[in-house]
Amino acid sequence: MVEDVTQAADSPRFPSLLFFHQASVEGGRMFFAQRAPGSRAVADPSGTMYDAFGLRRMNVFELLRPSVWWCSLRAMIKSHFVGLPAGDTLRLPGAFLVSEGRVLWAHRARHAGHLPDLDAVVEWARTVGATSMDGAASMNGAAAK
Repeated sequence: MVEDVTQAADSPRFPSLLFFHQASVEGGRMFFAQRAPGSRAVADPSGTMYDAFGLRRMNVFELLRPSVWWCSLRAMIKSHFVGLPAGDTLRLPGAFLVSEGRVLWAHRARHAGHLPDLDAVVEWARTVGATSMDGAASMNGAAAK
């Protein structure tokens, strides 16, 4: 998801990004240096921000759902492979558009492969008049300014 979000963020219409991740500070540096150089990222190994944004943990049985396997296959086709796990591997990702301390748009994944509609982030930002100085978001990967 990080690569997809940073690619979308190349558009001047996309709000600025701040990623939250569950790895250590050093682990996050290495990850983002490879996958999203220049990105802003905050280490949150305890999951405090994940809890604050209402991102739930899936159970082990949810990994067996066909939708999860389909999304894994789609990711592999795009050359996105699972790396070494960091943090709570059962915590679901999310993406948020935040402005002036308010969540304007939220995507809370229903399963591990449920990705946000990045065009919707741009549309919401335009609708509410958010600028590049306001924030967009993604976790497991990210959240916003």
